[in-house]
Amino acid sequence: ISLGLVGSEMCIRDRLYPVLRRLQKNEYLQTYDQPYQGRNRRYYHITDAGRTALEAYCSEWQQYKQQVDQFLTKKEDA
Repeated sequence: ISLGLVGSEMCIRDRLYPVLRRLQKNEYLQTYDQPYQGRNRRYYHITDAGRTALEAYCSEWQQYKQQVDQFLTKKEDA
C-alpha cells in the first residue's frame, strides 16, 4: 500500500498489516504470494468464514447505527 506520503504510508502499514494477520489467523483471509516485477507481492482473499463474519459484523453495525440514529433523533425532538 503506497500513498506517496512516507509518514502516512508507515502509519497505514503499522495499523493495517496486524489487522490482516489477525484476520488470517482467524481463517477469515487466505494469502498467496506472486512475483511481480522481480519482487514477491502478497495477495489476500476472503474465505467463506470471512464472508460469513463480514455479514455478521455488517448486521451488528446496522443495528448499532439504528440505535444511535434513534437516540439522536429523539434528542433533536426534545
